[in-house]
Amino acid sequence: MSVTKMAGICSLNPTTLMTIKRIHGIRCCSGATDNEKKSQIRTKTPQILKLVVSGVTELLRVFSFSGKERLEKVNNKDRDEISVSGIDDVIMILKSDYENAYFVTGVFTSAIYDEDCVFEDPTIKFQGTKLYSRNLKLLVPFFDSPSIGLQNIEKLNIVYYKG
Repeated sequence: MSVTKMAGICSLNPTTLMTIKRIHGIRCCSGATDNEKKSQIRTKTPQILKLVVSGVTELLRVFSFSGKERLEKVNNKDRDEISVSGIDDVIMILKSDYENAYFVTGVFTSAIYDEDCVFEDPTIKFQGTKLYSRNLKLLVPFFDSPSIGLQNIEKLNIVYYKG
């Protein structure tokens, strides 16, 4: 079993939090501690592994017969039907996506991400919610009883001082 640290959500300026689409007060962040950063440097993913993962993903994409129109409908439906008014809503949606095993099914709530958001793990990086969802769905046939678990998610209050 491997554990991958995923990105989190940080509130930069809570007073400007009005909507979740193109919010100036929310951004993706890793929140890694200094010790975690040192560990990540020591365990950097080999370039050959990154190339293999990218190549296999591209081959799966080329030879897949998944319906592009269906994927676009799912993404547009998510964007139109989800109402997000703050960090608590984002945390609730992320928890729900984990419960639905988004990382191994490709089904996630795209409305909480900017359309050109970057999704990255140690072996591959995708830009855009549609590409991310499509590439995750390519992996579904290879999993037998897929599941993921959320270890921790917490809301942090960050205070900024003008200096």
